[in-house]
Amino acid sequence: MWPWETPSEEIRGYLGEEVGLYFSFLSFLTMTLVLPGLMGLATFIGQQSEQTLQLVWLPGVAIAVALFAALFMEGWKRQQSTKAMIWGMSSFEEEEHLRAEYMTS
Repeated sequence: MWPWETPSEEIRGYLGEEVGLYFSFLSFLTMTLVLPGLMGLATFIGQQSEQTLQLVWLPGVAIAVALFAALFMEGWKRQQSTKAMIWGMSSFEEEEHLRAEYMTS
């Protein structure tokens, strides 16, 4: 089983929605970090082969990583809201009861 093929549905059924959503996030993060990881590996190999830290295409990698961060957040928001709707968690915070043990005065 690959790290991005986490059975979040089975985890949700066994441990609850919060834990299932956490493992769904880890699966999404692992899947989306493959491309930036390959870009970082190519940058490292390029720096080692040319014996310099300044590569011509390094600013392009920086822009791609910044773009990746923005796209990652939007993609996760979409996936999270989809999972919340399918799993019936859209009003979860409204149903959650405050526990007296954790109340602060």
